[in-house]
Parts: sequence; structure tokens; C-alpha cells
Amino acid sequence: MIGTMTQTRTTTTREAIFAAATVLFLERGYARTSVRDIAAEAGFDAALVIRHFVSKERLFIDVMAASGDHQLPFEGDRGHLGERLIRSILEADDRVR
Repeated sequence: MIGTMTQTRTTTTREAIFAAATVLFLERGYARTSVRDIAAEAGFDAALVIRHFVSKERLFIDVMAASGDHQLPFEGDRGHLGERLIRSILEADDRVR
């Protein structure tokens, strides 16, 4: 019984963080959204954001991948992720921008 309660709480925490990040990334963008902002919006400590998503970058990638509106180029060398992401956005139709 305790394991089920912990799993439910973990899922709820993760979902709340994900929802808060989605809203803030949309409103402010990546650069103007901090892990502390996401945590405050979700009602949790910033350490929980990192515990559940490892990094702000990973959370952003998860949010973008879940949007489903546009397939972004997250696979491949992380060193060139920014370049691939910008190229993908610039080459996309107006609906994505």
C-alpha cells in the first residue's frame, strides 16, 4: 500500500512540474525560465525538478517532444542540438512558429 501511495505522489509531482514547465517555457521561453521558477509554479522545491527531470535542458526537451505539433531534432550529437533546433524552426511552416 505504501509503495502505491509513493508512486502516485511521484507521478503527481512529476505531472505538476511538467505542467508548470510547459506554461512557463511557452510564456517566457527557455532562457527566461529558471528551475526555481518552474518549482515555484508547481509548488515544489527546485531540487524536486532536478530529481524528476535531471536538468532544465532535459525537461525542456521533454516538454517540446510532448507537444506533438512539430517533430524537433532532439536525436543526435548534443553539441549541435541548438543548431539543429534553430534550423528546424526556421524551416518549419508558420503554424509551428
